[in-house]
Amino acid sequence: FIGSITVLREIASGGLAASMFHLLNVLDYAGFGVFILLLGAMAAPIPQLASQVSERIRQFAMPMCAPLFYAFCRWQWFVNQTSSLLKESPQCEDKVMYYRNLRDTYLTFLLMFSGIMVIWVAHLKSPSPSGCCARKDA
Repeated sequence: FIGSITVLREIASGGLAASMFHLLNVLDYAGFGVFILLLGAMAAPIPQLASQVSERIRQFAMPMCAPLFYAFCRWQWFVNQTSSLLKESPQCEDKVMYYRNLRDTYLTFLLMFSGIMVIWVAHLKSPSPSGCCARKDA
C-alpha cells in the first residue's frame, strides 16, 4: 500500500517514466519470486506436491513462455541501454544511473533464467513415456 502511494506521488509530480520503471521492477521481482517458489515446490520433500506442481507447469508451459519473452525483451533493452550510459568522466548521477541500469539488467536476466529453469526442471521430473526407455528383459 505504501509503495502505491509513492508511485501515485511520482505520477502526480510528473515522473511518469520513473514510476513506470518502478512498477516494471516490482513486476520483475514478483515474477522472480514466483519462479523461485515454483522451483522450491518442485524440490520439496513431499512427493505429491512436487509431482502436482511439475504436472501443472508442464500443462501451462506455453503460457509460461510469455513472462520469458517479456524478460528477454527487457533484458536486451537494458543490455543495449547500459552500453550507452558509459561516459569518459561520469558525474555521480551518471554512475548511479549506470549501476541502477546494471542491476535491472541482472534482475531481468535472473527472471528469464529462473523461468527457463522452472520449465526445464518440470520436464525433467516428468515420467518417461511408456516403452521409451524401459528395459526389455526376456
